[in-house]
Amino acid sequence: MTRGATLFDLPPSFQWLASETFFGLPASVWAAGAAFAIAGFILRYHRLGRALYAIGGISLDGGKGSMLGALSGVLLLGVVENLLTLAQAPSFWSQAIYGAIILASLMIARSMGGDRRE
Repeated sequence: MTRGATLFDLPPSFQWLASETFFGLPASVWAAGAAFAIAGFILRYHRLGRALYAIGGISLDGGKGSMLGALSGVLLLGVVENLLTLAQAPSFWSQAIYGAIILASLMIARSMGGDRRE
């Protein structure tokens, strides 16, 4: 996005978000936590959120899953992405590993779930 250029002259709000801490955690972590809580509330208690949850859900069957499960999946893929970047792995292998993780998690979810359609 930056075409290799260094970012400078950021707006003060961006600098504040990156540098300010509350109770030992950066403001960006607090903002992400607030967004997570608001999204969870809307998905659980709002009409539109319930409709979205019923058709997208987190599993391929729809209507299953939790915000905590989605968060853990996102964190896992983020950690794997950082590890592969630090290891200077080619992008092909990064995509292959992401796919393998997602495929393995789908197979585990399918085998752990009691709903089997045979």
